[in-house]
Amino acid sequence: MDMKYDSTKLLKSLDRCFDKDSDIVYRNFQILINHPDSRDNKGIIKVARELLEGNDKEIVKEALWYLGSCVGSQRWSWNPNNIEEKNLIEFSRNICSDISSGVIYKLLCHVDDEYFSGLMGLGERLLDIISCCYDNAYSVLDNTVLNVSEPMNRRTNALFYLYGGDEELMEDDIKNRGNNSKYKDVFDYLTHGY
Repeated sequence: MDMKYDSTKLLKSLDRCFDKDSDIVYRNFQILINHPDSRDNKGIIKVARELLEGNDKEIVKEALWYLGSCVGSQRWSWNPNNIEEKNLIEFSRNICSDISSGVIYKLLCHVDDEYFSGLMGLGERLLDIISCCYDNAYSVLDNTVLNVSEPMNRRTNALFYLYGGDEELMEDDIKNRGNNSKYKDVFDYLTHGY
């Protein structure tokens, strides 16, 4: 990718993120989130938030990764005193705070077969986003864990998100409340079913 784009070309890429052709949207969104002059920008964060609502799975996954990275950068910042970075994190958290339960469920489905952690881990990026809209996410996650018709991988992911990604807390509950929990079948699967 040629990094010598001028601002006019970046503006054209921004405009093309609203094209009807998903390939054009995907390519131009990639330019914006990878170019050093546009990736740390509230406008691009806002575009990503809008793309999260779309129907093209690959575009939604890219928007999820980017927004989750913007929100999650509070955990791995190289410079926690950087005011500009703090402002972008806060903006990202605010813009993700009203994600609907329908979109949360769609995102949960999109991470079924994805890596959870690491730099490209979509599961971890979703955890970052859920931290911004937990009130909307709770019922979706709870219903998913309880719904025996859902794939077990999705149910275990939803359970992990309910625990805020805290493996120790979840393991303690599995040990201490496993038989009395409404999540007993998922706890049993995690304990015995791998």
